[in-house]
Amino acid sequence: MKTQKFNTTALVKILDNVPKRSKQSEGFEIMNKRNIISARDRWLLGEDVYNEDEEFNEIEEKDGILIFRTDIGTFRIDGDHVTMEKTI
Repeated sequence: MKTQKFNTTALVKILDNVPKRSKQSEGFEIMNKRNIISARDRWLLGEDVYNEDEEFNEIEEKDGILIFRTDIGTFRIDGDHVTMEKTI
């Protein structure tokens, strides 16, 4: 089931990685979180994850692991286990 592959625990872990901004750009952080939640919800419903009005979002399943690409980074999701790819 899709909800087991991308559960709320994984969602919270991803939302915790949204960059914190200054008070002046607090709306930017909230918008990023809203876009991530919206993309997850659309994926669970079987709809297209990419929305022209929002930032880049893509979810694909590869070898039983979900790969969620957003404007803040790429996450690998396996149930409750979430890793974030970092560039050096």
